[in-house]
Amino acid sequence: MEDIHLERTLKTPEVHFVSSKGELEIGGISIPENTVDFYHPLIYWITQYSSEPLELTKVVVKFEYFNTSSSVVILNIFRMLSEIKSKVKIDWYYESDDSEMQELGQDYQAMLKDELEFALIPIDSF
Repeated sequence: MEDIHLERTLKTPEVHFVSSKGELEIGGISIPENTVDFYHPLIYWITQYSSEPLELTKVVVKFEYFNTSSSVVILNIFRMLSEIKSKVKIDWYYESDDSEMQELGQDYQAMLKDELEFALIPIDSF
């Protein structure tokens, strides 16, 4: 299974999915022209990874901003991860002065509290 490494652009996030380490990292800005097209390879990768996950899958999320269509896909990705037959831990990083991103993280945490380990982590800046 090939890893995914995508560089950040003005409209799409940086992505590093490494199957041999069970690490999925995504962050930056997500306002792609076509959200489905951008996220499709990531969803496909998660589907493949789910068939043989490591004992622990660590997900690091460091978004500065994302649009509504991205938020729907992100929730779907979290729901896919909740079905993996191993432990999944999500670290949701947000800038300490960004109450909107903090609240979005809290919303995801509340929706997934029974399914995933979810930590909200404030930082000074990205």
